[in-house]
Amino acid sequence: MTQKSHVHCTVENCYWFDEPNLCVADKILITSDDFSKQLPNEMDVEQTNQIVNDMGLSPITECYQSNCKTFVPQDKYERGEGGTNQ
Repeated sequence: MTQKSHVHCTVENCYWFDEPNLCVADKILITSDDFSKQLPNEMDVEQTNQIVNDMGLSPITECYQSNCKTFVPQDKYERGEGGTNQ
């Protein structure tokens, strides 16, 4: 299957936010809110396999239960305090 993504975003203080309301990250990790709350901020796309091995797949039934784990506040990213590189 060919992947085609056009990710919209309204979180303007994320490092990956760009106009007009787009996420410009090359890779995005989306998980359940419950899993996301258990993971440190440093765990993101590059650790997806480890997260699945440790916790399994995210069981959700409604979209409001999901969470974009790739969010990084722009000021923290610029100070080198969080997130992974694109």
